[in-house]
Amino acid sequence: MTKFAGSRLFRAFSYAVTIFCLVLCSIMPVSASTIHTKSPKGLLITPATQFATVNAGKTQAGDFGVANHTANPLTVSFSIKQFTVDNYSYNYNFNPPNNNWIKISLPQVTLLPGQTQTVPYNINIPIGTQPGGNYFILLASATLTSGNLTSKVQAASLLYLTVNGKLTYTSRLVHDYIQRVMFGTQLAYHFSVIDTGNDYFFIYTSGALHGLSTKPAMTTPVTHLVIPGKIRQFTGTIPHPLLPGVYRATYGYTTDTGAAVQRSQLILYMPPWSIAVVLLVLLAGNVWYVKREK
Repeated sequence: MTKFAGSRLFRAFSYAVTIFCLVLCSIMPVSASTIHTKSPKGLLITPATQFATVNAGKTQAGDFGVANHTANPLTVSFSIKQFTVDNYSYNYNFNPPNNNWIKISLPQVTLLPGQTQTVPYNINIPIGTQPGGNYFILLASATLTSGNLTSKVQAASLLYLTVNGKLTYTSRLVHDYIQRVMFGTQLAYHFSVIDTGNDYFFIYTSGALHGLSTKPAMTTPVTHLVIPGKIRQFTGTIPHPLLPGVYRATYGYTTDTGAAVQRSQLILYMPPWSIAVVLLVLLAGNVWYVKREK
C-alpha cells in the first residue's frame, strides 16, 4: 500500500513539474536571435536590376535606393559604366560609358547608420539614336574604416535600356549536342544561343523524352536573358524513362515573344540492369542451343 501511494505521489510531482515548465516557457521572452532574420550588411543598392524603354529625343526619369547597413556614417559617391558580357560564360565586363545619356542628380550623399536615400537620375536619348538595347551599371561606392583598416565597398544596379523604334527579337542555335546512348539516370544536353536581333529578351530552356514509359519533367523552367551579338551556353538534363528502348528526345528554348527553337533526336536508353538481362538471355539461349545440338 505504501509503495502504491509513493508511485502516485511521484506521478503527481512529475505532472506538476511539467506544467510549471510549460507555463515558464510561455511567459519567457523569445530570444531576438530566434525571431530576427539576418539583415544585410554593408552598402546596399536597390533594385539590383532595372529596365527602361525611352524614345529617341525624349527624357525619362528614374531612381534607385541606397542604404547604409554599417555601424558608421558613409559618404557614398555615384558613377555610371556600361557593360557587356563574354561569349558563352556571360561574365560581365564594365567600361566607361561612350555617351552621356544618363545623369545622376546627386554626385554623392552621406548616410548615417541604417539610413536609406532615394537617388534620382535622368535618361536623355539624343534624336536620331538607333533603336536597340544599351546596358549600363549605376554604381555606388564608399570607403569603410575599421580601426587601422580601410577598404572600398561598391554596390551596383544593372540598367537594361532600350531605345524605342524598330526592335527585332531573333535568335538561332550556334551549336547543340545531346547523348545518343543513355546508360545512367539522366540524359545530358547542351546548346548555345546567339541573339541576332537588336534588343535583349528572355528565354527559357526545356528538354523532354517522348515514348511509352517516359517520366514527366518535374523541373520548373528557368528564365534567362540574352543580349544582342553575344552567345550564351545552356546545359540541361532529362530524367530517364522507366524501361529501356528507343525514345525521341526534344530540347531547345522558347522566347518571351513566343518563338520556339527545338531540336529532336532518337536516343537509346540502356540501363545497366537491361544489359545484364540481355547477357543472361543470350547465355540461356546458348545453353539451350548446345543441349539441343547434343
